[in-house]
Amino acid sequence: MAISGLVLTLTDDAATQAQTMSSLAAMPELELGDLAGVRLPVVADTPHQGADRDLFARLQAMPGVLHADVAYVWFEPDGDPAADLAADLAKNPIHEPAAALASDLHGARA
Repeated sequence: MAISGLVLTLTDDAATQAQTMSSLAAMPELELGDLAGVRLPVVADTPHQGADRDLFARLQAMPGVLHADVAYVWFEPDGDPAADLAADLAKNPIHEPAAALASDLHGARA
């Protein structure tokens, strides 16, 4: 599990901001705080580090989100780090040698 405290800076365009807030509210892994001007505190609860990174990238690319600041991150140590690393690296072909090494490490642990 990964828990992140984020502060999103949203656009000041009212229509876009309302649409962004609606999109964010529909994301089950997010808990939204109260909007203060254009700043929105958010808590993200994801199953593992890779999902946390993917969510952060999606938030940064979301229309209406101008910037995302990380205030806090906590990772629960109950997962298998080698398996998580292998899965994360396998998503990007540029990391194929590292993914193979991580997969080998995971296999050696089993």
